[in-house]
Amino acid sequence: MNNKGNYIVSLSQFTRWLGTLAEEDYGVEIYPGFAGSQLLLSPTPDACDAWGDPVRRVQGVITNEVGLSRRFTMKSTFEPGMVFRAKVTLLAEGAHGSLSKQAMQMYRLGKEAQPQTYGIGLKEVWRVDPSEYEPGKVVHSLGWPLPYDVYGGGWEYHMDGGLVSIGLVIGLDYKNPYLSPYREFQVR
Repeated sequence: MNNKGNYIVSLSQFTRWLGTLAEEDYGVEIYPGFAGSQLLLSPTPDACDAWGDPVRRVQGVITNEVGLSRRFTMKSTFEPGMVFRAKVTLLAEGAHGSLSKQAMQMYRLGKEAQPQTYGIGLKEVWRVDPSEYEPGKVVHSLGWPLPYDVYGGGWEYHMDGGLVSIGLVIGLDYKNPYLSPYREFQVR
């Protein structure tokens, strides 16, 4: 856990910048605000998986339909989902996204994997006294301030402008039903 020479960045600003580079330098097209609703698959199986079962290749993504009423009837603003064909389809939906679930089931991606673990994360951003601020300081903790039998840890990132991000992540497999992640986050 060596934190020397690393940078603290805003993930949203970094991805926005990275998206700009991808579009300008590599011809990548980015469509924010559209959810992928289904995988676009090859019409017929063109390969077999490790178990000998035929599989269809992912050829892209189909976005969700928009302009539907609560009862899923078409409104005047209805637009069908768009079809995006791609040489490479990257699924980055977060924990158990709908397309990722489809791919995991179709290709048996979790068959020989450990079960996924879940946690809750808490974060605050403080403006601290200048005497306490150390630009670029990064601190990670494993365990502390949690009890010995709770999986998790925390961080402290000194960002620009005297701001400090502090946070705590706790695995959701703790046994004590009275443990409060919010209370554990408070200074003892």
